[in-house]
Amino acid sequence: MMDIGFDYDDTLVEHAVPFYEIVGELLGRKLVIGKQWLYPHFKKDERELTDQLWRFNWYMNGCTRPKVYTKETLAYLKSEGHKVHIITARHHSLKEQTKEAIDRFFPGIVSSVSFIDGPEKVAHLKQMNIRIWVDDNPHTCADAYVSGIRTIVIDKPYNRNLTPSIERVYIPSELHIRLMETIHAEKRERQRRKIREKDSKVV
Repeated sequence: MMDIGFDYDDTLVEHAVPFYEIVGELLGRKLVIGKQWLYPHFKKDERELTDQLWRFNWYMNGCTRPKVYTKETLAYLKSEGHKVHIITARHHSLKEQTKEAIDRFFPGIVSSVSFIDGPEKVAHLKQMNIRIWVDDNPHTCADAYVSGIRTIVIDKPYNRNLTPSIERVYIPSELHIRLMETIHAEKRERQRRKIREKDSKVV
């Protein structure tokens, strides 16, 4: 049994309409997300409207849907005895509505939901003994990987500068395969560690 952690937005769920299309339409201009995390090229009004949109329940929960195969993948993990945890950077004002959406999308599957952002996120992963982490955030993925947590990154333009040593998923149907490979690799590594520890005690 392993504790496996997932980011939520753009990892397990997607928005029916991308936020930058809504912001662009409201401001009367066309926006693109670019290749940098958190869109530093956005103008002040674009940034402010984006931040507001990300706190609106009608958008964050009313316009989201599970990505293809995610429910089946999470259900399989649970059937194999693994625990599924969601750790999201969503604003705390959306806490109850987000939990309700998760219960609706993934009924009876998710063991815990945490609302944590920034550097504290990886510390929380370690505290929960998360063995495998799945995310699209390049900073969290890099920190988790350096911390010794097996990491799978959901491919996005803004995370393609990450080390190729981190497993990468390009399409939703790949996630199940990558998780199975990573789980087996983690099991083998744990077995090797036990053998080394046993041999060191004999010596």
